[in-house]
Amino acid sequence: MDRRKECIDKESYEIKRDETESPIDSIESLIEELPENSPRYIVMSFPMKTKDGRLQTPLVMLYWIPPTTGQANRMLYAGALEQFRDKAGVSK
Repeated sequence: MDRRKECIDKESYEIKRDETESPIDSIESLIEELPENSPRYIVMSFPMKTKDGRLQTPLVMLYWIPPTTGQANRMLYAGALEQFRDKAGVSK
């Protein structure tokens, strides 16, 4: 499962990618990498086979917002969610 973690730079208000060295092989591994106090946008390609046997890898977007996230960060990430989803191409 390939994925990109995205975060918002509080100084420039730019959405920046957190690069990782290796693909994640399970949801549990992804959860271990997520911060405990800060939201993240995650875009993953999730390989799957269709009923007719074709392999597809649709993009899936996750919006991580832990309960310990401060109100300012919640508002910042919630306000950029639609724009990020549209630019990442996962709303189709």
